[in-house]
Amino acid sequence: MNNFEIRTGLKDRHHRQLIQILTQTKHLDGALLFGSRAIGTYKDSSDIDIALEGNDLGINDLASVIDQLDQTTIPYKVDVLIKHQIENPDLIDHIEKHGIRLL
Repeated sequence: MNNFEIRTGLKDRHHRQLIQILTQTKHLDGALLFGSRAIGTYKDSSDIDIALEGNDLGINDLASVIDQLDQTTIPYKVDVLIKHQIENPDLIDHIEKHGIRLL
């Protein structure tokens, strides 16, 4: 078990699948894991929350990431947001303070 798995509860193979999809995403400048898996309060059934960074990211990029994630063996629901489109200042603050950089 590696440090990322201990901290987030995500197995290394699932982490690698996330990274593989994210690195192939056009217009992506970075990605942050946030929510319970980032702050260590996750449960076995907790979802995965990811905020995508990139000023040129759009709905097609988001749809592509979601579609690719649906085809993985990751056994958790994955919620993906485009960070610059988030309107909730508390959520933005949480992501910036507690987010774990994936890319």
